[in-house]
Amino acid sequence: MLDHLDSIDLRVLHVVRDPRAVAYSWGRTKTLDDGGERTEMLQLAPWQSALQWDLWNGASGWLWGGTDRYLRVRYEDLVEAPRAVFSEIVAFAGEPDAQPAFLDDWHVAATTVHAVAGNADRMRTGPVEIRLDDRWRDELSGRSRRVVDALTLPLLRRYRYPISPERLVAEPANRGPR
Repeated sequence: MLDHLDSIDLRVLHVVRDPRAVAYSWGRTKTLDDGGERTEMLQLAPWQSALQWDLWNGASGWLWGGTDRYLRVRYEDLVEAPRAVFSEIVAFAGEPDAQPAFLDDWHVAATTVHAVAGNADRMRTGPVEIRLDDRWRDELSGRSRRVVDALTLPLLRRYRYPISPERLVAEPANRGPR
């Protein structure tokens, strides 16, 4: 709807993350403190997370991807070079002189935000460390990885994410005691 209002110069920043990391995150138990009210965030099965990832990311690219008002940033690229990516974002937003609130190369000062959905930490203010969270590489099961790979394959390639190598998805042969 906003895209059709002449009075709004809509720009879409699309931040995408590896769908296996997203599936791992959606599968964990997290508590959300939303203005003093603590609730448990919804959990999704890997297949549900993968289909939702396809829908949200595919729709974003389909709706705005062919315009100069759309910028896609991979989470993994952001955490590798935060200052460079933030510079690209502020230039895209039409504010090249804006200075993100970096405290040092890997920390920013977060201020109060209004967010509809997302990470349980989205309402946190103060210093925030920009770092790669890749626990999913060791903790997401091979079965879940294969499910997510299969359901997200076309977009995996579009967003330059590798298909899980077999060594990362193989299940242990014996799960019992030795």
